[in-house]
Amino acid sequence: MSDFLVCFHVQANAGYAIEPLEIAFFDVATSIVGSEGHIHYGYKNFDNGKPRWLNGRTVKLVKLSYDDMNRAQLDKLSTYIKSNNIEHVLAFDLPIGARIIRAFRSGGAKNILSYYGAPMSTINHGIKLLLKRIQVICTIDKPDHFIFESHGMQKTATHGRGINTKATSIVRLGIDVESFSSHKDKATVYKELNIPVYRKIIFYAGHMEKRKGVDVIIKAAVTLVNKRNRDDLHFLFCGNRHGEESAFQYLYKSTPAEGYITFGGYRNDIPKLMAGCYAAVIASTGWDSFPRSSLEMAAAGLPLIVSDIAGLNETIENRQTGLLFTPGDHVDLAEKVEFLADNTEIRNAYGIRGKDRVKNDFTLDIQKNNLIRTINYVQNT
Repeated sequence: MSDFLVCFHVQANAGYAIEPLEIAFFDVATSIVGSEGHIHYGYKNFDNGKPRWLNGRTVKLVKLSYDDMNRAQLDKLSTYIKSNNIEHVLAFDLPIGARIIRAFRSGGAKNILSYYGAPMSTINHGIKLLLKRIQVICTIDKPDHFIFESHGMQKTATHGRGINTKATSIVRLGIDVESFSSHKDKATVYKELNIPVYRKIIFYAGHMEKRKGVDVIIKAAVTLVNKRNRDDLHFLFCGNRHGEESAFQYLYKSTPAEGYITFGGYRNDIPKLMAGCYAAVIASTGWDSFPRSSLEMAAAGLPLIVSDIAGLNETIENRQTGLLFTPGDHVDLAEKVEFLADNTEIRNAYGIRGKDRVKNDFTLDIQKNNLIRTINYVQNT
């Protein structure tokens, strides 16, 4: 029986959106090799301890790095691959040309797949794209197949990095829909965060880094409250920690909007909070793949307003489950928020359709079955 190696370029317990993938990959690997005793997980280091998600699961752990291993370390890894009969490798964000790929090959790995959660390249054209394609063809150390979460991210590989379309697949994320759709108490968010009950809450949860567009949402809030005198809206941001919210305070402090903006922190009761929210916003300005949070928001019945950028714009069906707005344009975002606020029936229809879409297309079982299908396809080609 062959073994299965899942590896990440980050340390164990990196958090954020990686842990759900770690668990999904475990279930997929178990299905393929038949036993968790034949599964291995590799991380850059274990400085934060063994992976918390293991929770009694039996896997072998190995320390590895995509590019920072010397010759002796690579030889040791190759021996490890061979002695454990590891034929399948599923690596998160494994790039073309990574030194570790040679160790996988020399150890006997037959199927090396790279799961990309980010753009691989900017989009290229003409001679530059042709040269990229030639470079890919001439590079020996490369994965056999690349998996992406959206068409937009796939295009950064095929029309950016020059990878053959046949060497790529799209596997959408999946979530435990019930965890986000079962909460009915709309009062929780108002009680927990002391928000007046007559306000419609516009929700965001995620990173506070610049590319996520938190400043765009705040500027939209300032426009609606300070300039359009909307006193029926409230903007809730969750995910901030270690004082990250202070970087945005200059945008609204000492203005009327200050009383209409709440930073809720990094919390574990997001599903309960979303039950009482009105709509959700993801305002990324740089890049975004297909954020898990968009599925969680939709499963909670929230219509989404999202930036019209590659990948992110696939998280909704425009004017069916949500609305697109021009990236970085806070006035356009304000208008979309105001439209939903003033049209409750449309808002409700979007929310219902969005929840149904997640139930039909974005469950954990669908995600895992598609991953298994892709791995088996690569194995048989």
